[in-house]
Amino acid sequence: MTAEVAILNRQAVAMAADSAVTISFESEGRKREKIFTSANKVFALSKHHPVGIMVYGTASFMEMPWETVIKDYRATLGQKSFDALPDYAEGFLEYLRSTKMLASKKEEDSHAINYIKSYYDLVAKEIEEVAKQFRNHKKASLTKTEIAKLVDGVIDQHYKLWKSAQDVIGIEKNAAQKLKQRIKSIISKCQTEVFEKIPLTPKAKQQLNRLGAWILLRSVQQMSHSKNSGVVLCGFGKKDMYPRLRAFDVNGRVAGVLHASLNTKCDIGKDTEAAIVPFAQQEVVRNFLEGVDPSYQMAIESDFATILSELPLFILNEVNGLSVKERKRVEQIAQKRMQAQFKKYVKNLQQYRRRHHTDPIINMVLAQPKDELADMAEAFVNLTSLRRRVSLDSETVAGPIDVAVISKGDGLIWIKRKHYFKPELNQHFFATYYGRPHDKK
Repeated sequence: MTAEVAILNRQAVAMAADSAVTISFESEGRKREKIFTSANKVFALSKHHPVGIMVYGTASFMEMPWETVIKDYRATLGQKSFDALPDYAEGFLEYLRSTKMLASKKEEDSHAINYIKSYYDLVAKEIEEVAKQFRNHKKASLTKTEIAKLVDGVIDQHYKLWKSAQDVIGIEKNAAQKLKQRIKSIISKCQTEVFEKIPLTPKAKQQLNRLGAWILLRSVQQMSHSKNSGVVLCGFGKKDMYPRLRAFDVNGRVAGVLHASLNTKCDIGKDTEAAIVPFAQQEVVRNFLEGVDPSYQMAIESDFATILSELPLFILNEVNGLSVKERKRVEQIAQKRMQAQFKKYVKNLQQYRRRHHTDPIINMVLAQPKDELADMAEAFVNLTSLRRRVSLDSETVAGPIDVAVISKGDGLIWIKRKHYFKPELNQHFFATYYGRPHDKK
């Protein structure tokens, strides 16, 4: 994991990221983790134009390091520019989608197998958990009919979720058909391996077949995969007068279909004059901006919703003389009123947090010069790092913090930038950065 933040106002955008990267591996039958604190996560997308990029989550795309991918695209881009920041984003996604050097057919098939199998494993574990709860409640073994109904029910829930999901970015109809043909045998193999001991009805098998393709063709935000990478592009297009931001969730490609979906967008202008946008581990920044920890706020709202849903029954149980029909009618009216009050309560809390916490900070960001934007971005990452250091959790936010500021006139300026080498010993690197021959003396 990591902590990254982008802070935008009408002058510029500041980006900051820590340097921690977690490597997971199997050793002696145990899953182990190693944290390194020297990873680069902020880059110039172009050497000649004011556009930067940050990455978080998985450190590679199709097993190729993001740093290699980004720098190869940067070389391909050269001095080419686009009119708007979203055009840079689409250009980069198209490069991921179509460049053959990034992944072979064998690597794409391997990605499809791992992705489909991991999702099928999730469904199978859910079936086992529901069956366990059902057996404990019934206090007896399940019949074949009950098992079939239970399996169909779990798979159907996943089917409905993905049926209404949005397609990934930039997918074409012929590409979707090509992918389905390519992975047909892979789906069958994964289904046989994962559901070997789970009886499947013809309906369940058909739904699982469609799910196997949909998870590569569609995107559901609440079903984020552990192998996802976050890609954040910030800066200015040629005709952009104010900074813009586009963030995507990316998870590999198969048969020309890139599994990428829009995560966040921010356009500074008349409606939005300034913004603070955190990524990856966001809770510390959210706490600072809203005056309450997000998980604590969710717990409060969840508990209060439960209390309100149960309150009508508590009251009705104390009232005598109501018929079953009257009792049901009163309960329905009360539940409806309680839901309306709960929505009002949540909205009032959001308005309070915005008015008393978020807006005053955003108003300060609006007036900040470039160096202050950089200081604030670095401070947010430092706060997250401190929180991890004083907790019992792994220090997944650590190491030097890279900070860059992008403005229309100055381009990308590094405020803080670590190097794995000593700059004074490698003057040729800086001399040739823009393609100029270095001094041979």
